[in-house]
Amino acid sequence: MYIFVALTIYFFFEKMKQDANESLFTTFIFWVAVAFLINFSGIFLLFVYSETLNKEPDFKTNYAIIYSTVTIIKNFLLCIAATMKENPNGKKNNGNELLKDMNPAIFNPTKIETY
Repeated sequence: MYIFVALTIYFFFEKMKQDANESLFTTFIFWVAVAFLINFSGIFLLFVYSETLNKEPDFKTNYAIIYSTVTIIKNFLLCIAATMKENPNGKKNNGNELLKDMNPAIFNPTKIETY
């Protein structure tokens, strides 16, 4: 379980380092990773809770509420992931559409001529 949490955090770290032209929130893998990160983290905290407070009289009720909430959130996020659609053209946007009419001299201010 710890390995999955660590790998998910590493996945997010690598995705943040990439120069992406599309939003991370619009990808299927993001929502799946978030769903399982919440699920594994919630279950880990549930195990910690069960080891410390299992003698409480309302332990079973609280345990069921926490487990159900984590499972419902995970399933909801997986449903969001299932509704994600890929780009209809089948290719990724490389960002050239935004820059095709732009003057390249603006990226090098030392070469801009002033009149």
